[in-house]
Order: sequence, then C-alpha cells, then structure tokens
Amino acid sequence: MVAPFWADMDVRYGGNVTYRELTCVPENDEIFAQADCVIKGAITDQSTFSTAWMFIATWSRVPFYGASGHNALNITNTFQVVLVTNRKISFAIFNYGEINWPAGVSGGGSIGPPAQIGVNAVDNLTFITVPGSRTNAIVNIDQDSNIGRKGCFLFRIDCGNIIYSGM
Repeated sequence: MVAPFWADMDVRYGGNVTYRELTCVPENDEIFAQADCVIKGAITDQSTFSTAWMFIATWSRVPFYGASGHNALNITNTFQVVLVTNRKISFAIFNYGEINWPAGVSGGGSIGPPAQIGVNAVDNLTFITVPGSRTNAIVNIDQDSNIGRKGCFLFRIDCGNIIYSGM
C-alpha cells in the first residue's frame, strides 16, 4: 500500500482527484524522463534506470473532511503519487504542492488524527512512515524531502525491504 497523505478528505465541495496510466510510447518520453531524473539523481546505482510504465494519481486542492462552503476552497492540499517501474525495479514518488491542513475532520482541518504518509511492503509487516506522520508537523511535508528535492519523497517498493533513506 502507498499512502501519500492518508487522512480524511472530501471533494464534494471542491478539489479533484485524477489518475492516469502511461506506457512507453513517444508521447510520454518527457514525463518518463522527469521520473528517471528523480530516481537517477537520488540513487547512484540506478544510473541506467529507464521507466517503462507509470501510474500517476493527483489530489488537487482537496479540502479536509467536514469542510463546507467557501471554507473548503480556502484550506486545501495538493499532492501526487507517481508509481514507476522498468519492469524489474519499482519506485513510488510522492510530490507535495501546497499542504494546508494536517487532519481530516471538521475542526478546521486541525483536530483529529493527523495524516500518515508512507508505504507498506508486500508482506504486510514491513512499513515506512515519513517522520512527522500522525503529528500536526505533517502539514510541513511540502517543505521536506528524503532526496534533497523540496516536496519530493522517493521509495523503492519492489522488494520486501522498502528503501526510503540513504538513497
């Protein structure tokens, strides 16, 4: 399981969620090259990585659960998960735009359990959570990174041991 921002959100009053699958065809070369650049720039032993398939899901200006009316459009979060593989090795890239609320309940997005961010391995025993998860500090995730790119986190997800740090 991948969780780029696991919290209660509600798109009934604003925001949207989009997703798309991309295969290795010429019109996708530019976006594949962007993902390859993130991976190659973060992991020295992946200098020949070449994306063959990609899935992108984007949450754009999503309000917290319980938001309504005009307030829903003022306090929103924007983030994205990009799953990539070269058919042997797979990665999850979490990108964060503007993050304005940590929790998904009607207390203005700040009351209740704050969001958790991370990845579970296929064994359902191994998992990685980003530091600050389940605390109000998670609202600053858009200023942080595990690879030196503001608002970007990279996880290797194809093996039992999720690789998160030291990339």
